[in-house]
Amino acid sequence: MKRNIKLFASFAMLTVLVMSSCTSYKRVPYIQNSQDVDLTMATSLYDARIMPKDILQITVNCPEDENATRMFNLTVPVDPTGNANGTIRSMSSQRSLQQYLVTNEGTIDFPMLGEISVGGRTKSELEAYIASRIYPTYLKQKPIVTVTMANYKVTVTGEVTRAGVYTATNGKMNIFEALAMAGDMTIYGRRDCVKIIREDAQGHKTINEVDLNDANIIASPFYQLQQNDIGKRSQTQRSRPLSVERAAFWLRLLMISLCRSRCSPSSEVRWKRSAPPSASCAGYRHSLSYADS
Repeated sequence: MKRNIKLFASFAMLTVLVMSSCTSYKRVPYIQNSQDVDLTMATSLYDARIMPKDILQITVNCPEDENATRMFNLTVPVDPTGNANGTIRSMSSQRSLQQYLVTNEGTIDFPMLGEISVGGRTKSELEAYIASRIYPTYLKQKPIVTVTMANYKVTVTGEVTRAGVYTATNGKMNIFEALAMAGDMTIYGRRDCVKIIREDAQGHKTINEVDLNDANIIASPFYQLQQNDIGKRSQTQRSRPLSVERAAFWLRLLMISLCRSRCSPSSEVRWKRSAPPSASCAGYRHSLSYADS
């Protein structure tokens, strides 16, 4: 009888753990229905548009006459910082290219050209626009203009391994790249309910929910994250896998119920929490007390 009880208890515990693991695993994989998704709407390459408070770095080069472009490539002294020895470097020893903060009206003040509108343009559009303003008015050859977003960043919070602010050096970042930078979601995170907080050029904020289990996320406007997006990964108790401790707790209750029916059917059983139950019916005399009804 004792052996039968042990076998039954072991089988019950194994069954509960396996069923819990299978249920939780169904919510973990990303893009589960990839064979059903229509990707015809996701064929164009993404190019971020410049928004207020973006920081731009713009360089103008002309291989035929490098000296002629100096007036467009302003430099500023590097802020003084302390090195390993604690000494301060001279501000005039190192210089960096001037960066331009986009105003709330979507403009910057560029050398020689004055105030120009950059808001809503892509990098390639702004590069072509600046080149057309410079040539042939200021240069005899068409210049090479390069625009870089210096602060293209997104914030990842919630049920991820490393929450934080992450910067995209290439000017774009999709939602899975952001997750990879944050060490992926934990097992407790809800893949089917990820919130993205987005602010447009007018300052209007929206909270949008996306399902990372659904392959249609690839064709979603929230697949590519915009600068300053905030991704919040939710947690749910329903997706939390059954731990060994919780399974052992319910198994103890099951064994107590079995021993109650086998060992003392005519007595009222009270479980003392201070003493752990043993593995056999006889052993429960140390953890159970009996009272005549």
